[in-house]
Amino acid sequence: MASLSKILVAIQHELTLERINEVLHPMPAECHFLAPDEGLDQALRTRGPFQLVLASANVGRESALQSLARARQSGDSTPFLVLGHSQGESMRVFVSDGEGVVLSSRVLTAPNLARLVRDFIGTR
Repeated sequence: MASLSKILVAIQHELTLERINEVLHPMPAECHFLAPDEGLDQALRTRGPFQLVLASANVGRESALQSLARARQSGDSTPFLVLGHSQGESMRVFVSDGEGVVLSSRVLTAPNLARLVRDFIGTR
């Protein structure tokens, strides 16, 4: 039996977190949520490795993109999906592969985001 993929969810805005939970719930993944007093960098170091990080652009006082840059500098190649602003049923997502390159910035609906997450964690 294959092990579950580990996803780090670093989203503190309650409504956004509810939407993301709806996307992640049916997935064969083990979701780890950032604690209120925990930094994204700290969680990556102490609770990883993860197959995917799904984070708000700003996590508390931190920037997820800055955390991504620090992760790459330390050799961590975990893919990141960084959520920007939401508008209606859509949200802007910045996608970074394991090389740390922002591959794209796109506006996605929940089903499209679910497809993208499945692609990163290797499920269909």
